Amino acid sequence: LLVVVRVPHSPAPQSPPPDSKRSAARPPSTIAMAQNPTVFDVFNIPAPAAKLESKELPKASVAKVINDRSRPAHATFSRAEAAALLELYILDANDEDGMLPGSSQDDMSAVKMRSTDFSNLMCDARRPAGATFSRAEAAELLVSFNTYKSLFSESPQNSLKLAGSTVRALLTGTSPQNSVKASSGFKPMAKIDSISNFGDADIAPAKDDASVPTAVPVLVPTTCDAATAAVGELDPVPFSLPVYVATCMTYCKLMTQTYPGVCKQAVGQAFSDIVVKGKVRPTDIFKEWAPLNFKPLPKYGHYAGQIVFRSRFEDREKLNEAFVSVAADCKFPKELVNVSWDDETTVRPYSDDNAVQASNHYIHSEKEHYNFKKHSKQGFTKYVAAIQCYETLDQATGEWTTVFWLYLPGKTWDGTSCFNFLKEVVGRYYGETNPKVVKAEEMLTMTEECKKALDSPLYILRYLLLLPLAIFLNLSATLWEKADAKHVPSRLGAKGDREMAFLNLTAKQSKEMCSAFKAAGMPPTAGLLYALCTAYQRHVGCYPFGINLQASLQTRGFVPVIKERYFIGDWLIGPCYKVRRAFDGLRATLGLGNAEYWRPEDAKTLYAQLIDDVTNCSGRVREAFVAREYGVIKGGPAPYQNQNLYGDINRMNDSILFNNYGPRFVHPEAKAVSWNWTGPGKLDCNTISVNGCTSITLASTVMGIEKVTSIRNEMKDIIDQITAKSK
Repeated sequence: LLVVVRVPHSPAPQSPPPDSKRSAARPPSTIAMAQNPTVFDVFNIPAPAAKLESKELPKASVAKVINDRSRPAHATFSRAEAAALLELYILDANDEDGMLPGSSQDDMSAVKMRSTDFSNLMCDARRPAGATFSRAEAAELLVSFNTYKSLFSESPQNSLKLAGSTVRALLTGTSPQNSVKASSGFKPMAKIDSISNFGDADIAPAKDDASVPTAVPVLVPTTCDAATAAVGELDPVPFSLPVYVATCMTYCKLMTQTYPGVCKQAVGQAFSDIVVKGKVRPTDIFKEWAPLNFKPLPKYGHYAGQIVFRSRFEDREKLNEAFVSVAADCKFPKELVNVSWDDETTVRPYSDDNAVQASNHYIHSEKEHYNFKKHSKQGFTKYVAAIQCYETLDQATGEWTTVFWLYLPGKTWDGTSCFNFLKEVVGRYYGETNPKVVKAEEMLTMTEECKKALDSPLYILRYLLLLPLAIFLNLSATLWEKADAKHVPSRLGAKGDREMAFLNLTAKQSKEMCSAFKAAGMPPTAGLLYALCTAYQRHVGCYPFGINLQASLQTRGFVPVIKERYFIGDWLIGPCYKVRRAFDGLRATLGLGNAEYWRPEDAKTLYAQLIDDVTNCSGRVREAFVAREYGVIKGGPAPYQNQNLYGDINRMNDSILFNNYGPRFVHPEAKAVSWNWTGPGKLDCNTISVNGCTSITLASTVMGIEKVTSIRNEMKDIIDQITAKSK
């Protein structure tokens, strides 16, 4: 039996006004601390009208609940009980400066916090009924607060932030073990037991709950406010002249060391292609690329991604046969492809209410900020193509959820070809085979109009003349970010890994969003570009240099036109369209203009220019095509555009990479609901409509999870505002 902690009841004050919702949920690291901060400062909640007394409560009540021997070793606590424990602990400690109000109702699941936002974190209705805190987690919750109290006199500011971060991590469902860093000053559980007065060896995570399988994974946030609370926000970095000078010196040193060699190699490649090999037509080089000509390698790079289904692939052998069959059509040896199932990892069931998703929303939730890109290091480089599969049955709805983490060919195919590969695998599982998926070379022919436009001698000459400058400008963006990260690592918070956050809409939400964009006078793609650039400006402090849009020539420059776009191959180019305007930015800095000068009409104009360029193989599309063919790396998915050797001006590490696959469909019986993948750049935004469901992925290796999450949240807010105005 669960021991219910009864706590005194205090009426809740009025809810904060709607426009204060975002600020009310900000994490402790962003709270402006008073000189004598209280518990209310930790969680940013209103103080009660009157203080509660703890005289009626026995001093050892918290320890008694956690260590209750009538509870099994893996006993758990609900969110409400965990909140009550924290309140009771504060009362036991006679903390007269602040407490967390709760309820004395018999049904502890009905506990309401004084702050609506804090209540949402702890009593989230989307949390499955069986989801609980373990004894170790409950202990960790109180340990963190106790540590805050014990360290308060030494360093009130830091200890307050650290405690608040750990408590919030527990209450939002992220891993408490990863929330308390070794450098934070927190003591290990075993060493703090005597201080806490409620722990013993039985509740140590390593010996107790960690060895007991749980039916429900540690949860990750499913709202923007909860996501912000879980990952935190980066504080603004004030300008420092000495730091700026040091950054400039590091940047100049890096440029001096790197630019001459890179420029020499890029110019040498163009000279070799044009003069030595006589390739004066870039379309001839394109034809020689042959993306389906497989060559064995010591290890393989991948297009990594995730697809989620509201169904079950019950016949695993049949799925494996379908995967091997498509791989064989691509000339991949059987021993270099792999389908594996992980039945040990618990999967979070699909829900229509979870549009806001962390990268480990469905699986590996216990690993902090884990994602399919980080998981690729788990032995997948020996395969040219692989998928790892996870499944679960939602007992409440009777519906299966299946998750694939994908590791598909990432060197010679464009991204849509990887989607088409998996689409064909699913189709063959359900008995539908399309043998044409690998027949693009036989079936498609580049039009003469396209060849004439792309082979223009003037644009080849332009490329050669601007190549040293393009290399300089692109490299300068990369090396400036590197120098800045060395001297001011807290500005963008990058840790060296690719971090990502998702916004996966239902079909209904997707339809509402597209209708709202159209009502606002923007095509859906232009609407997404506007929301993305505006969110970037608000959280990075300036607009991106440009948008590197991913475009395919398959349906624009080749015949016959196959509207379904089911081929596997490589037709990808990446034209860059300017966004940042120096004069408007200067006016905004001087207070003479609006900082958000890039308006919906600008997004619409940019998108119209892209359509015109790709339709006529002109403008920025032609420039990007020439740069691809005379570059050192001549194709494949988007990362070739992020190389120091890329010869078109795109400043990838000062820009946004944007890739929209458009409407795509997977066999209806599979019930696919999302497809997420990532790319390079300071910020990458990938979007696709899978069976009517829009999936949006934000990712970066230059910015940390805090920035990526905040931009995702802001983008969602902008979309929601546009949608609300259209109703």
